[in-house]
Amino acid sequence: MLRIFLLGLIYFLSQNYIYSQNLYSGKVLDAETNESIPFAYVVSPANKMLLAMTNIDGEFEFKNDSDSCMFYCMGYDSLCVSLKNKLNTIKLTPKAYKIDQAIITASAANKKTFKRKINVKKVMPWDHIIKIYSHARCVETRLILGNGYIGQLRKVYVYVTNEGEANSYFRIKIYSNLDGRLGYDITPANIIAKGRPNRWIEIDVQKYGILFPKNGLFLGVEHLEDIRNKSFERKFGVKGNIVETYCGPVVGGVMSSEYWKREVCFQYSTKDNGWYIQNPLWCLPMIGAEVIFYKQ
Repeated sequence: MLRIFLLGLIYFLSQNYIYSQNLYSGKVLDAETNESIPFAYVVSPANKMLLAMTNIDGEFEFKNDSDSCMFYCMGYDSLCVSLKNKLNTIKLTPKAYKIDQAIITASAANKKTFKRKINVKKVMPWDHIIKIYSHARCVETRLILGNGYIGQLRKVYVYVTNEGEANSYFRIKIYSNLDGRLGYDITPANIIAKGRPNRWIEIDVQKYGILFPKNGLFLGVEHLEDIRNKSFERKFGVKGNIVETYCGPVVGGVMSSEYWKREVCFQYSTKDNGWYIQNPLWCLPMIGAEVIFYKQ
């Protein structure tokens, strides 16, 4: 009996050792400030598959059988790391952006400016807000139309409902507008935000010097995978009847009837692994902006 117990114990310890050999964990930091980088991606260099994502404290843990992995985050240079080194601290270097992103703020110093909020309205008690449920790493976008003037993006607004955990984190994404089609990812930094539900969350992005072109751009919300970012769809609003668990926050949406032909929104689905256009007549994400325009 003792022999069987010892053999079982040896087998258990050996399996645990093999698993720990393939388990890679650590923390991702900013190489200049030594501050943690939340929600950075860890991908396989071979097939670009997502292996893990850091949590709000920049910590990660994943199992991997390959020899290397790549760490990536908006606003930082990607870093390929050999897993044989067993480094516990990963430091990413901030990208050195071209100065022409901020040229407009200097050259427009003597020009007339005017500030305008776009697609942001006061939510009335009688407004019917649609709840947009999403899985982790899904992105909802909305085209913020321009008005013929060049400007600078000052603030981003996202309306969050109460169907998720309070203060769920999300990431702001920015894409170029290619004649009404979703263009390139031009997000300049790792812009993480959170806020209380049933209100517009205001995110100040002026420090990034984001150019707002004449034809506008797409603003998006990426849902982040974290234990504190859960949301729940319930049947008939009953607390105990959970239909499915999603990733918070639950962004508000409205039915666009008056100007639906002008509205464009795209959604990235991890389930389908691709982008698709969403009918704004059915549901338009409540995403808005405040822009400083420079009048010639």
